[in-house]
Amino acid sequence: MRTLKPLLAILTAGYILMFYLLALPLAAVLFYAIVFSLGLQWRTNWILYQGATPAGFIMFILSYLRVGRMKTATPGVRPTLLELYA
Repeated sequence: MRTLKPLLAILTAGYILMFYLLALPLAAVLFYAIVFSLGLQWRTNWILYQGATPAGFIMFILSYLRVGRMKTATPGVRPTLLELYA
């Protein structure tokens, strides 16, 4: 039973990561589907640009800061996925 807990933790972290990677494209598809079904003709490329550009910039800065705060590697010790993304 001891070997299943880390495995379940790694699988759970992978599903959470996949959700975040798919969130923006799914939101864009949903948004475009609604606009198309209503027959609206907006300049949606600008709307998406205005939201995605600042969000991407903020995420870049946060990831850069997170990498800067990471501990240095200890020889012979491999961190788990939960330790990497905590």
